[in-house]
Amino acid sequence: SNVIAIAVDAAINASIDSAIDSAIDPASWAVDAQKELQKIPFFVRGKARRNTERFAAERGLATITVDTLYDAKAHFGR
Repeated sequence: SNVIAIAVDAAINASIDSAIDSAIDPASWAVDAQKELQKIPFFVRGKARRNTERFAAERGLATITVDTLYDAKAHFGR
C-alpha cells in the first residue's frame, strides 16, 4: 500500500541521514549559536542541529555561529 511505501521511504531517508551525520566531523558551536538553537522548539531542534552541522561541514566551517544557523535555515527551508 501507499502508506507502507511512504513509511519505508521515510525510514530509508532517516538511515541515510544518520549515516551521513556520523561520517561528518561536526563543527564546534559558538556559545551564542547554542543559545539561539535552544530557542527552537524541542521537537524540531534535533533536525535543525543536524541540518546546521551538515550545512557547516559542506562549507568547511570550523565554527557554527548564529549566522551559520540562520543561513542553514534559509538553505534547507527552500
